[in-house]
Amino acid sequence: MTFPVGPLPNAGQTISLSQVKPVKSVLFTHGGTDLDLTNTYANGGLDGCSAEFYCTVSGNLLASLVGDASVNPGAPLVQTYPVTAGQVIYGLFVLAKSTSTANGIFRT
Repeated sequence: MTFPVGPLPNAGQTISLSQVKPVKSVLFTHGGTDLDLTNTYANGGLDGCSAEFYCTVSGNLLASLVGDASVNPGAPLVQTYPVTAGQVIYGLFVLAKSTSTANGIFRT
């Protein structure tokens, strides 16, 4: 088994920075406004969606995935995900609703 994108470098080995992909993230706090993860200017530069949600405050995350949004683009289907602090859930998230009770970090 290798480290996520390949083997770890050996001692003394240099790696090109072009091989390192930085993680982009945006903080989500419920009770504010809906977080449109497809808006790269408003969401911290995520590239069209988020691949995971790291929960910092337990509750229910109300969010839409890519497939949910394609059903009715004007009003995407919203799913409820019960999460606990420290839990990571994976999916291609495109929208987080402010009516959620969970807080966390969306990451690519």
